[in-house]
Amino acid sequence: MNCAAKGIPRPVLSWTFNDGELPPDAEIRTFSDQSILQLSKTSKSMEGWYTCKAKNKAGEACSNSTLHVLEKPTVTMTSKPLRSLLEGERLTLACQANEATKEIRWTKDGVPVNTRVKTYPTGNNSTLVIEKVLTSDSGKYSCKAANKAGSTSSSVDITVTDKTTVQWYFIVGPLLAVTVLALIAFYLWK
Repeated sequence: MNCAAKGIPRPVLSWTFNDGELPPDAEIRTFSDQSILQLSKTSKSMEGWYTCKAKNKAGEACSNSTLHVLEKPTVTMTSKPLRSLLEGERLTLACQANEATKEIRWTKDGVPVNTRVKTYPTGNNSTLVIEKVLTSDSGKYSCKAANKAGSTSSSVDITVTDKTTVQWYFIVGPLLAVTVLALIAFYLWK
């Protein structure tokens, strides 16, 4: 922020923040007839009313400026129950975003989610639900939080396995193990 003043005698320039002290990271550079207030590493706590006061023997004058700080969104995603499901199970993904978030969008493999998927926005959070998953629901699910300051996303890979594949494994697996053990025992017995 820049503040310039002229007068005789030359006015002294000073700054205040919300009628008090400046934030700790504030830096003031003063030149002959102007003062520059520099705020590096701005944060939401620096949002407010900044006043530049010019003062000399003849009087004083003030100029005010309001600073609005846009915060980038943050987001985290959790999956319940697991990242690996059987066909017919329920998938629930929860996306938690910070207060700076203005919108949350869901995608699967980079494409907006289909109509079978239900999303439930609640404040700065959103939940994705698929009541009965299919193998075609396998993929990378992302929730993207956005606002004027930018966007960020969080992703999770979901694998849906066909029930018949799993059942076949549980039936054939033990039978195969018993057969192999019988062959080994027969070979060792000879």
